[in-house]
Amino acid sequence: MHQAAHLLANTEQHDVDTLKRDYQQLLSTMTQQQEQLGALAPAVAHFQKVTASYWEGLFVCYQVTDLPRTNNDLEQFFGTARHVERRATGRKRASPTLVVRGSVRVVAAGASRFRRDPQTYLAPLEERLCRLSLPS
Repeated sequence: MHQAAHLLANTEQHDVDTLKRDYQQLLSTMTQQQEQLGALAPAVAHFQKVTASYWEGLFVCYQVTDLPRTNNDLEQFFGTARHVERRATGRKRASPTLVVRGSVRVVAAGASRFRRDPQTYLAPLEERLCRLSLPS
């Protein structure tokens, strides 16, 4: 599992084809050594089954520039929204209306991040916009 996580972290910045090849080699090695694992052998079979079901989308994040490998950034954004809402209302938990009218509240939380430091917030957005709109 640690080897799989290391490969997917891609700290060496390998291209997608190299990552796929190395990951496939890891899966082959796991299959070859499965009988030596005793009680953990079913875990290898399950890992390979899950990997096969996610294979098509597993490497997309390495093909699209600036696409995060996890949804942690999105989770942090919603966490900030809950935090801002709790501070504004004085509640210990997010209000039930956060779910009902959440999109408006999340936009408000994003706006509060913008107000704190607009230059830092806008600079990467402007850079991405220029990259998308200017011919290369």
